[in-house]
Amino acid sequence: PNPHRKSLEPLAKFFDMTVEQLKGEIPFDHHDAKHHLSTQRYIKIPVFQWNQLGEMNNNLPSSEIVGTNDFSEKAFATHMNDASMEPQFPRGCILIFEPERPYQDRSFILAHLKENNVFLFRQLLIDGEHHFLKPLTPDLHAFQMRLLGKQDKIIGTLIEARHVYSDF
Repeated sequence: PNPHRKSLEPLAKFFDMTVEQLKGEIPFDHHDAKHHLSTQRYIKIPVFQWNQLGEMNNNLPSSEIVGTNDFSEKAFATHMNDASMEPQFPRGCILIFEPERPYQDRSFILAHLKENNVFLFRQLLIDGEHHFLKPLTPDLHAFQMRLLGKQDKIIGTLIEARHVYSDF
């Protein structure tokens, strides 16, 4: 009933209006809103199952979602497959990656570990020449931090996560 201003600011920005216009305190020209939304760029982002990540170029996606940001045509998505990144990224949430977006220290990335042929979604910690993959879960016995090897590859940088409130 009483959203915080910080919650309203992203919505107002998306609809190209002020927070006061969004709350109905100041009149808003609906013609401008229709023009803004009709010129908004929408693209379909392929969603791959976790076990399809190694063969994305050869497989059809299991589904598609719509993106409204400036995603490239190479963006792709998958569902979080385990509890290693909870509570911020719960099992089943949708993770959208951009393969060409540069990563930096503390970015969230999807990595392919060549030795085990495993894909991991982790936070990247950079310490000099060393790159570490850090899980967020407090259960450190199940998921441990590991060093990214020279043969391992960063597949994409997380650009958006969407929570799913039903089973996938």
